[in-house]
Amino acid sequence: MTARALALLFATGLATAATPFSFNNDGTAIPLTPTQFALLYDDAANTMNPATPPERAATRRIVLERIEARKPKLKGAAPQLVLEQSDDLIAAGKATEAIDLLVPFSREREPNFQLMANLLRAYAQAGDWDAAMRSYEFLLDAPVPTEPPEVKWRAIVDKDYRIAWLRYQRDLVRNKPDATGLKPIPFFPPKKERPDALAIVQQLALDAPSDLFLLWSLAEATAQAGDFRTAEQLFNRCANSGLTQPKALMARRSEMQDIVEKLPKLKEEGLLPIEDKPPPAPKGLFDLVDPMKFFALSGAFAVVAALLLFLQVRSHRRKRRRS
Repeated sequence: MTARALALLFATGLATAATPFSFNNDGTAIPLTPTQFALLYDDAANTMNPATPPERAATRRIVLERIEARKPKLKGAAPQLVLEQSDDLIAAGKATEAIDLLVPFSREREPNFQLMANLLRAYAQAGDWDAAMRSYEFLLDAPVPTEPPEVKWRAIVDKDYRIAWLRYQRDLVRNKPDATGLKPIPFFPPKKERPDALAIVQQLALDAPSDLFLLWSLAEATAQAGDFRTAEQLFNRCANSGLTQPKALMARRSEMQDIVEKLPKLKEEGLLPIEDKPPPAPKGLFDLVDPMKFFALSGAFAVVAALLLFLQVRSHRRKRRRS
């Protein structure tokens, strides 16, 4: 599926925030390509921002229309409709409305896991990190969905990895540490990184496209996966967006720039490397045809030509005798 097709599916509601990824047989997610991620990430950022210019707000308009169309149906609605509405409210940056919609479901004896995951995301979007941490407790009390594969995988992301982001942001607000000493978000314990670590951080970044610390962590995961060009672009985007104080980030950015400088040059992003070789010399006749074959074919052609000429001369003499 192309990157543009993915964006179109996401925009029209045929895909949800849980399904931009494909999956291996073991249930691990296949990371998005850099182009796919960039397209979806920018689209998510534009959809969330009410100040997005009209020419880039097509998805936002679709999402807002869906929100309005569902409102008359929400009283007593099934969890699936509430889930879809809260997905769209969060996508459109309407955290307060999402919280008001979802809080009553947190009081249920057995909360719905996906609704509690969205409540957590809504509180995080509103910047209420303590409330987001409390919502995580509701999440732990809810039965974890086990199918289909994309929902099961998304539940793993919400339950096992999103908590690291919440703690990181909560501690930034509480402790106000020296920004120069900050490190990327520690999603994966040493030597316990999942094979789909890059996809996990991509999903978290897509869920919160305004969070530069997630983008920094994605740059680190991308470098860890060996894609140094994309990692450099992500580090540059962090710095160009204002995240320049952490010394660790700026050092890694310089490291990526040095690595990329030594890689083969690209004609254009996404194309194969240019090899610094001189252009091939023009090919002569015997570079194209084997000499023995050439002479054999030439001899055969000469015999056929001579035979045709002989037949033509004999035919001409016979005509002259008859006349």
